[in-house]
Amino acid sequence: MFFLWACKNNKIPADIIPKEKMILMMIDMHYADAYFNREIESDSTLARTNALYKFIFKKYKTDSVQFKHSFDYYAENPEILDNIYEAMIDSVVKKQTVLTKLDLLRKKELEKKLDTLMKKHVDSLARKSFTENRVQNRLMKKDSLKKKDSLKKKDNFKKLVL
Repeated sequence: MFFLWACKNNKIPADIIPKEKMILMMIDMHYADAYFNREIESDSTLARTNALYKFIFKKYKTDSVQFKHSFDYYAENPEILDNIYEAMIDSVVKKQTVLTKLDLLRKKELEKKLDTLMKKHVDSLARKSFTENRVQNRLMKKDSLKKKDSLKKKDNFKKLVL
């Protein structure tokens, strides 16, 4: 008889963290675990993990005792726990999709800025080269005119002398 009552009563007890809140807490905790699992486990890593867990409990206005009690409840109800993990996975996938799109947008933005800078640099080099070529051509013309002028003077001098 108790079994039938338990099956019919799908209401979560009042002392259990609500499913939606539990999902958010567990996501945060998994992120914390992932962050600190990148490091070699040490006393300081465990202390920082515990500090982050305390922050998460404070954020969701609960504590480790209520979290454990709630997790144990959900573990005894595998369908609900499966739903929690599915929701966590969906949430993480959505965040990852958004971050991937943002990364692509930033990459495109950076490539665009780089292209603009490169174009300006190339244009600047081209203008500089063009200006240098014009100056060099003018100098060559002046040298050429000076040589012609010098040759004319020599010819005139020769004519005068002869």
